[in-house]
Amino acid sequence: MNAEGGAGGGGTNIQLQFEEMITIANKLQTICNLYAEGVQPEIKKLTDTHFYKAGQAMKTMKSYPEILGKTMELFDNYSMAAQIVNYAMEKMYETDKELQKLYTIQK
Repeated sequence: MNAEGGAGGGGTNIQLQFEEMITIANKLQTICNLYAEGVQPEIKKLTDTHFYKAGQAMKTMKSYPEILGKTMELFDNYSMAAQIVNYAMEKMYETDKELQKLYTIQK
């Protein structure tokens, strides 16, 4: 994939090989799996824990679920990034197939 920088961006080219896209997609999927299988259940456990009943830190403890929820926003971001990379790979593959057809016809 070759993208040219234009208005609002730098003037440099970005070159990306399909294999690199696969590596990136796999790493993003690994991170998403880590969140779904490990982090998310543990955050649920922590949110449901009411070990602190009274004291000066009660105000902080009330915001605990919100703080943990922010951590899960990272999962949303990684998941979205994975979807974008997969979409780009799909489009690259479709474009390659179309170019191959055109090349075959011109032979």
